[in-house]
Amino acid sequence: MDEEKDALEKTKGNQICGLLVCGRGEKASKLKQRSPRTTVNWDVFKSLVGPWVDTVVDNIDEEYDRLVEYLYVSAIKAESPKVTKRRLSPQTLELIRQRGITRAAGNRNLTSKVAKRCREANKEDFKERRAAVMAEDAEAGKSIRKAQ
Repeated sequence: MDEEKDALEKTKGNQICGLLVCGRGEKASKLKQRSPRTTVNWDVFKSLVGPWVDTVVDNIDEEYDRLVEYLYVSAIKAESPKVTKRRLSPQTLELIRQRGITRAAGNRNLTSKVAKRCREANKEDFKERRAAVMAEDAEAGKSIRKAQ
């Protein structure tokens, strides 16, 4: 009778923990009790996470579209190098070329002298450009404060 009681208690314990009786005895059942197997109901998971994933994808698409639009507008507003070169006088462009040559040659003293002349020429070109833009805006009747 005691044997039947022990067997009944063992099977009840195994049923509660969802364990199978194995040949290794109590040691194996203790290990099984410590780490029960986790099961995932994927249908419930999909129903919970599905709408959230869709909104994340939509947000990413919207952000990407905004980025593309911003880059397109920026590219339109940006001036081409040809326009920038037209703003500089030929003498300044020649000084820039000479500065690159002296820098590549490694002559620091000469490079600093050419760079100084280049900065001065840039300032002069900027002043001339500024005066020309203000004159154009004055002729067009625009505000001097808003002149670029």
